[in-house]
Amino acid sequence: MIDSMPPSPIDMQPLLTKDTLFAALTHGATIITPNNRLCHQLLEDYFAHTHTSVNPKPRCLPYQAFLQERYKKARHLYANQVHPLLLTTTQQRHLWQQILSSHPSYAYHEGLQQEIQEAWTHCLQWNIDHQHPSFQQTPQTLQFQRWWLQFEKKLTELQALTEAQLEKYLLSYPDLFTSTPAVWACFDDFTPQQRLLQQGMREQGAQQYGYDLEDKPTTTLLFAAKDGEEEFLQMIAWVQQKIAAQESRIAIVIPDLDTQSHRIQRLLQRHIPSHQFNISLGQSLSDFPIAAHALVWLNLDPLNFTHHQACLLLHSPYLAGSKSEFIARADMMQDNRILQEPTLSFTALIASLKRTTPILADLLHTLSPYPLDASITEWVHLFKSRLTHLGFPGEYPLDSKTYQCFQRFVLLLDEYLQLSVITPILKKEDALNALNTLAKSTIFQSKTSKTPLQLLGLLEASGCTFDSIWVSGLTDQCLPQKSRLSAFIPLELQRSLAMPHALPERELQFAEQSLKRLQNGSQNSVFSYPRLTGDTPNLPSPLVDHLPPFIAQDNASTTHTLSKLLEHNENYQLPLMPTESISGGTTLLANQAKCPFRAFAMHRLYAIRAPSLSDGPDASERGQIMHKIMELLWRALESQQQLLSLSEVALNQQIDAIIRDAINPLIQENSPSFSSLIQDVEIARLKRLVSACLAWEKQRPPFVVEALEQEFIIPLVGIDFRVRIDRLDKTSTDTKCVIDYKSSLPPNKPWNEERPDAPQLLLYALLDNQINTLLFIQLKSGQVLCSGISDDTIRLEGISCLKKDEVWTEKQQQWRQQLTQLAQEIREGHCPPIPTKESTCQRCDFLHLCRKE
Repeated sequence: MIDSMPPSPIDMQPLLTKDTLFAALTHGATIITPNNRLCHQLLEDYFAHTHTSVNPKPRCLPYQAFLQERYKKARHLYANQVHPLLLTTTQQRHLWQQILSSHPSYAYHEGLQQEIQEAWTHCLQWNIDHQHPSFQQTPQTLQFQRWWLQFEKKLTELQALTEAQLEKYLLSYPDLFTSTPAVWACFDDFTPQQRLLQQGMREQGAQQYGYDLEDKPTTTLLFAAKDGEEEFLQMIAWVQQKIAAQESRIAIVIPDLDTQSHRIQRLLQRHIPSHQFNISLGQSLSDFPIAAHALVWLNLDPLNFTHHQACLLLHSPYLAGSKSEFIARADMMQDNRILQEPTLSFTALIASLKRTTPILADLLHTLSPYPLDASITEWVHLFKSRLTHLGFPGEYPLDSKTYQCFQRFVLLLDEYLQLSVITPILKKEDALNALNTLAKSTIFQSKTSKTPLQLLGLLEASGCTFDSIWVSGLTDQCLPQKSRLSAFIPLELQRSLAMPHALPERELQFAEQSLKRLQNGSQNSVFSYPRLTGDTPNLPSPLVDHLPPFIAQDNASTTHTLSKLLEHNENYQLPLMPTESISGGTTLLANQAKCPFRAFAMHRLYAIRAPSLSDGPDASERGQIMHKIMELLWRALESQQQLLSLSEVALNQQIDAIIRDAINPLIQENSPSFSSLIQDVEIARLKRLVSACLAWEKQRPPFVVEALEQEFIIPLVGIDFRVRIDRLDKTSTDTKCVIDYKSSLPPNKPWNEERPDAPQLLLYALLDNQINTLLFIQLKSGQVLCSGISDDTIRLEGISCLKKDEVWTEKQQQWRQQLTQLAQEIREGHCPPIPTKESTCQRCDFLHLCRKE
């Protein structure tokens, strides 16, 4: 059933001004506020009002802190009695999680737990009995009733109570509220439990007063912005004016600050120095880098080691050796093939790290594993020991914000000990999940110096006073809010008791009170809303559409916040220094031909695209495997004649052995993601490719393989280009053919281009006067295609011969001139962002460096 409750709040004598409020505070009254922010501001204003540096400590407390302070007094006054343990928020959350996660019919998630905890708290605040028959009406309310009973049973077993149960417990003691008067400041409404508490305080003889901001003439304007961007720009221009006028207390109120804080912060940082504004809303502790990294270290599991964890180990500044091994660890992230796998072998990574980053390798090699289960105290010791072992928080000095976050995380481990009251022993997975949940639910905000601009939510700003205030986003969908009924409390109870978000009338009353208090909190206020959100039209809240209009500034833009632009003509000419070396071989020439800036970024700035992840071998590794197979195969065959002499069975056996020899190192290196199934698929694919290639080779004129994967150096304008030829064949006519294996043929034939963007064959043609055939061979999907040019007539599809009026030596001279010109551009540092094709930009990895318009 429903407990009896006072029909209305008790009569309170009003305190009409802040002076009378501060006078009451001076004479020992206790001020009770609905939130922390109002409490802090009243104390700040009080000290400014007294004009003295030393004052008796005033009693101004948020409501929950007031209850906890009275609970401590009860324990002190009645020390000979047994008092229940007051559960912390952490303990209460863990207890609910235990109950909900043990239920087989409901999939546990944090959103469900939050909804249930909120419903349970509201039921207590509105004095609803869990035995009320209306809980039997729906499956959700019936299940909620069962969870409620389980939770109450757990509390009884633990001899504990929660903050939501404090009011009734405190009223059981007759003289906790007789000593000092109490002032209830800026409450929108009182819950039935608060009214019972007030009635009990009156019966104990406590004087009670009410305080709210006094009604006064104010200037409040309404700005109807075209869209969110215009609303923001006008707001920024307004803020800059107020700062220029040296106002010290400016507020921007954003009703949905919890979802908009990151976006608003990014936008503000473009126009206002970061030391001039502060966002009141804290963030989850797990969102801060130093805490997030620590959680990753604590969750490291050698049997389930991920790419993300490996990369974080290499670039984190919060580990031992992060400074001394910085360059080596950065190089490992770019060059280590192991890091291209989504799941890694912990042992293989350590072996790879030993060569270049021995400190990190030793840290991981000596990492102690967790036991299967342990007590809460033991888990805290294990967590702290692991962080100490890894050198957390690293070698770099921490700035103020990061150090505060580090200290809060250390305190979090001590708070973790509170779980021992609920669960003495935890399994490894449960222990880590509990720590992750605790970090995620802990809200942290670093202490900063006082700033003129504050960004607040609607509830935080209520009751506070400012020089000027701007309230944004006041559409008809924002205020008054729509009704939002709980699925776990019977609907008739929610409506009949006017519980939160249950009745439109209650939401309207709350919205009117909030806006009125915001107006009274500042002499100058601007309320705004966007007429469009994306393509959705908006109407203003009906509570503000009567206000006079705010006159928008025509020049409200970002231009006046930026320094004057200076014109600078970039000549894109950065010659090679005498001591500068450059490498890249044919890739260097190819990139210079495609786009000079691309060559500059890759080969002189050494900008490298981060390696991509792949299950099993990626495209680059597949190409390397294929090259290795062809090398091993032709080292064994040596000539076309030997190929033709082998039986099909012998040839297949040789192909199979060579493929396995070529692929085995990759299997050993990437064993976690290169499963036996992927291996079988890859080997079958390679067999089809090799068989198709050898069938094509049999159709060629006779040849002998002269060189395989052989390196040469070709000098051009003082730059030595190191090249590696895939294969060089000698024909029966004593001429030579250069073969370059490709996974895809070049879209254009380089021998016909002015700036050949696949110049390797042309460069190879300069090696030997006997070379008169250049071939690209595509090995892809079991299909062999070729593209080439020859001085001989070769009757194979894809190979063209010279025209009647063309001479091979002249073609070689032409190619030499083209390649020399590209090499000369490289030497002179010619690096404008001028791609030869638009597709070059679409596949470029350096767009963030490029200044191409």
